[in-house]
Amino acid sequence: MKLAGIGFTETGKVLLERVSDLFGKDLDRYEINGVRQDIKPVTGLSEFARIGFEKYDGLIFVGACGIAVRAIAPFLQSKTVDPAVLVIDEQGRFVIPVASGHLGGANRLAEQTARFLGGTAVITTATDINRVFAADNWAKEQHLWIRTPEQIKTVSAALLRGKTVGFVSEYPWCGALPPGVQETEKAQVGLCISVRQKFPFANTLLLTPRPYVLGIGCRKGISREILEEQIAKALFHAGIEREMLRAVCSVDRKQDEPALVSWCREHRLPFLCYSARELSEVEGEFSSSDFVKRTVGTENVCERAAVLGSGGKLILPKFSGQGVTVAAAECEVKIKF
Repeated sequence: MKLAGIGFTETGKVLLERVSDLFGKDLDRYEINGVRQDIKPVTGLSEFARIGFEKYDGLIFVGACGIAVRAIAPFLQSKTVDPAVLVIDEQGRFVIPVASGHLGGANRLAEQTARFLGGTAVITTATDINRVFAADNWAKEQHLWIRTPEQIKTVSAALLRGKTVGFVSEYPWCGALPPGVQETEKAQVGLCISVRQKFPFANTLLLTPRPYVLGIGCRKGISREILEEQIAKALFHAGIEREMLRAVCSVDRKQDEPALVSWCREHRLPFLCYSARELSEVEGEFSSSDFVKRTVGTENVCERAAVLGSGGKLILPKFSGQGVTVAAAECEVKIKF
């Protein structure tokens, strides 16, 4: 996760510096009217929140919870897209996830940070404190697209009341079903894993696997508009919905390419980069370009990156246009409880 943090007071700034030892380069520190080279300046908390929601996977506020809540309020959209938001008191005693506890990973982030600081993670999510199966958290871990997020609360409410929640899946699964979940269609509320629009329950939490990994190559300085257009064309050509993507991969020379980085962050997709040597060692038959070989050190980026990142098979060979190459590979779908 790429994180942004800010401290309200001098004591808070010291604690944030300590937290940066935990997250290293994954945490960018901000300061209001900051002047230090290792800290990014902002004019106020509102600007920090805006930047955080646009560019980061999680925000850390060190200070009063109320101040942080007011700062993020104008930018909140929904649990499916909002970044994780943590508040830490300046003594490091309490770490509070205030937004996107499950899907954004704020609860897990809070527990990790609290352990490091020797403090307490203040978790208030009902499923967590009652030790009840959290369907949304599990779905994220299993790389499942939640197609009916409005049913998350319906499933949680049923489990908290001790009601049976049904489960059906078009894909093989293993492990023991959580307490309260049964493999049956005879329930009012249930989970369904399917690639189709299938609703076997009156209240169906529909989940679809996300098995596809994109490999992308592009010319330096490509515009966001052109990149987005070419990705959309490639996905349409392959018959893949964007929400079924698991990750995006490329060569390490593209790890800071602005258009690629911003597209992945907007869609909450991991952006994985490999060295030319790693890509060259991928086994298989791939298209070849002498120009790409001279430029980056391997004759193919998109196809090799897709296969390496997925560990699976290529399903969309190089699709190119306007300085962008896109390929797609498919991971094996494994559902575990």
